[in-house]
Amino acid sequence: SSSFLGNYLLHFCSRVINTFFLLIIIVIFGINLFSYFDLVNVKTVTILLLSGFILLYPHFKKSIKNIKNRTFFRVKFQLYVLFVAIILALTFIQAIIYPPNNWDSMTYHMSRIVYWIQYSSIEYFETNNNRQNLLMPGAELILLIVQLLFQTDRFANLPQWISFLIGMKAIWEISGLLGLSTEKKMIILILYSTIPMALLQSSSTQNDLLTSSLALCTVYNAIQLRRNPKIFFNWIYFGSLLSLTFLVKPTGILVLIPFITFLFLKRFNFYHEKKFILHYISVIAIFGFVNGFDLYRKYNATGSFSAGRQEVFLYTDPIKGKLINSLTGLFYHIPFEQLCETDTFVSLHSLSPTVFTRTNPCRQ
Repeated sequence: SSSFLGNYLLHFCSRVINTFFLLIIIVIFGINLFSYFDLVNVKTVTILLLSGFILLYPHFKKSIKNIKNRTFFRVKFQLYVLFVAIILALTFIQAIIYPPNNWDSMTYHMSRIVYWIQYSSIEYFETNNNRQNLLMPGAELILLIVQLLFQTDRFANLPQWISFLIGMKAIWEISGLLGLSTEKKMIILILYSTIPMALLQSSSTQNDLLTSSLALCTVYNAIQLRRNPKIFFNWIYFGSLLSLTFLVKPTGILVLIPFITFLFLKRFNFYHEKKFILHYISVIAIFGFVNGFDLYRKYNATGSFSAGRQEVFLYTDPIKGKLINSLTGLFYHIPFEQLCETDTFVSLHSLSPTVFTRTNPCRQ
């Protein structure tokens, strides 16, 4: 029945998403190694995928065997499910039909991948657009895998669309861990699936939905880790997702700080810290395993692990600068051009950090 199929797929996704991200990490690590020998191509990426799948197959198999039925599709919720399914179907069609065409995609998300394919390496290259080298490469590495496998950029939008779907799954699971009813979980799911920015980015090659889905999965695993700290694989999952979030977009870590603080300060006392020292080390080791190559490239090229990016330095700016920057960003997203002509906006715009353009967007 449709109910059984829905239960099966829901629980299947719950069990294998973490393992899927582990597979991505293995392939990304291999791409970093092969880059030193200019050997990043369709053959090596295929070998990495097959090797990673073989390595993780026992875990995939165990995940599938542990599937248990859960009540998900009830008659009164089928309309909600249909609504979300229509959104997914429409955004999927849009992701397949329309090529990337936004400014971010064309100037560095997609263009850096072409350079990587040309040089068979993800090492830094000569360019007049430093963003193609210095911005975190996590999302584009996933796009590189897709583009090499299919030998086309036709499916370049799909990682964001899949991230949209994974985000839905993570929100559903987190709501369940918090004890919410099915009806409340459905309402939250619909609210998430109708966020304008999520709808727009679900058919693009930007990286915000990927960052969001990774952050949500990290939160889910943090809650699981707090409940079952003795299960070592929970630490592996947590470290992997946390590290991937940073590799895709470091600002995602800002969202996770409260949850990480809650995990380590609320749950563990001094004796627990001694007992779980190996688990802590594993999280740090995974972070180095995932991000070490890129941080080394940044430091080697610029003398800074942040590569001198203004967005990173904003973390240490005075609170006044952060507030002004946030308020200016709000004006950018309010759909009334008249507000951009007000004295308040002009004043904020002149004081905001240079991460925003100095040109008034209303006058462009």
